[in-house]
Amino acid sequence: MRARRRGDYGGGDVKVHLVWMETSATQPYIFGTNKRRENVGASQLVWQVGEWARSAVGAHGPIESAPAELVVSTSGRVEALLRDEEAARAVISEVTRRALREAAGLDLCGVISAPFEWSEPGEMAAASAAARRQINFVRSSRPGPGLRFLRLPIVAECRTSGLPASGEWTDGAGDSAETLPRSQPSLAKLVAAGSAGFRRLAHQSSTTARAMRLAVEYLENDADWVAVVHADGNGLGDLLRNLASRYTSQPNRAYADALRSFSRALDRCTEQAFREALATVPDRHAGGTAFKPVLPLVLGGDDLTAVCDGGSAIELTRQFLSSFERLTGAEPALNAYAGEAQRLTAAAGVSLVRRHFPFSAAYDLAEELSIEAKQAKERLLSSATGAPVPMSALAFHVLYDSTATSWGTIRGRLTVEDAIASGQPYVVTTGDRADHLAPESAEWLERHDLGRLLDHELALKETAPDADGRERRVLPTRPMHDLRSALHLGRLAADNQFRDLLARPWGATLRRLGVADAGGSPSLYYDEPTDDLGSDSVRWRTSLLDAMQLAGLG
Repeated sequence: MRARRRGDYGGGDVKVHLVWMETSATQPYIFGTNKRRENVGASQLVWQVGEWARSAVGAHGPIESAPAELVVSTSGRVEALLRDEEAARAVISEVTRRALREAAGLDLCGVISAPFEWSEPGEMAAASAAARRQINFVRSSRPGPGLRFLRLPIVAECRTSGLPASGEWTDGAGDSAETLPRSQPSLAKLVAAGSAGFRRLAHQSSTTARAMRLAVEYLENDADWVAVVHADGNGLGDLLRNLASRYTSQPNRAYADALRSFSRALDRCTEQAFREALATVPDRHAGGTAFKPVLPLVLGGDDLTAVCDGGSAIELTRQFLSSFERLTGAEPALNAYAGEAQRLTAAAGVSLVRRHFPFSAAYDLAEELSIEAKQAKERLLSSATGAPVPMSALAFHVLYDSTATSWGTIRGRLTVEDAIASGQPYVVTTGDRADHLAPESAEWLERHDLGRLLDHELALKETAPDADGRERRVLPTRPMHDLRSALHLGRLAADNQFRDLLARPWGATLRRLGVADAGGSPSLYYDEPTDDLGSDSVRWRTSLLDAMQLAGLG
């Protein structure tokens, strides 16, 4: 009997199980403490899930001629094919056992599909969809990782996580060394950071492990403002369902190869988009070594979660979203499933906080802002079909007041009657797509274009020499502070203040920040019709406060 080749699809006697493993609550695990080294270690442990799966599956090849095949291994998710159910159970047991031993606190579980006939078209796609549903049920029916760290009997508290301590860790060296109690998850993250964690981040950033260590030290000890950037693709679930639907009547081998190609291509595009974005970040220097103040803690699939210097965050995010669209549009393994757009778009949230602000809350805010950014796709409709025109967008907030850390609460505080002092979200990528928008969508895009906001930021930061020849900002600090305060009093108060200031010598620069209202008078606010997108009480918006927040970062 001849050996089966990759193009052969096997006979009816080949039955296969799909193994699906996935981490959950990954971001809280990574951002559980404010120690950047622990953040790096947690990122490394999530990444190692794929390596553990590869080791557990062992030697593998096409399932037609091998007992196992690893199909997808990315961003805390694994899909593998195995012929033997006991072997499938052994794979899940080995990977989850390693997670318990080496990645304390990481939430990882797996499921095994019912056996299906490999020669039956569409069976793998159906098994994959069933596993996706099943793993949610399994995860919700088992105790979470928090129950592994009980407080009785009474033990010392970890100095960084608040969990019960299980050992000690020495930070620093020499006279500055300090030995502190640490929890099991903290110790696991510190060990994982080591050389492996920094080497991996350095490879993704095309730099050195020393440069990554310097970035960690700078972001933890020296940066004034720190940003958490969270970006993910728009409608990736729909794309995967679209991919699966194309293979319902085709051999399972064709679907497995397409899924693998899709996953690898998405990883390549996301990583390359990040590297292109990283090139826009100015270098900093320490000890004669240049480094970028950016930590890519999650980089895979359609996800990017990074910590960076606050002054670089918006440009880093803008470039990442632009590059992500361009690269996915040029990747046949991806754009074939992206519909008329023939590219993938993404949404990003950026929360900017002081460096000692709790990172878990900063990430939660960034995630909420990314959801706000996704609303842009509901606003941008085609003039011909009425269907959404995909574009990438971002939303951001500079957190000065730590008493309000959720976007819903912050948004409420920015709203006075029917006006809001926020223009979120902002569209990053437009190109010739703007020519095909419905008139209402084109008007919305004009007001929510990131380029327009950045022009306003430049106007706020514009300088000119004073009588002594020193460069000073054209718009004086005190009047602009008063105008900022007026934004919180409502539209009429802010517009009256704005019009009074236009008579000043620098009024021409200030006028660039406004629009003309229906009567032709200068105003800070533009009219945005109410709708059913969660802002039905808001009619008027201004982006001045957003521009002021960016200008205040440096």
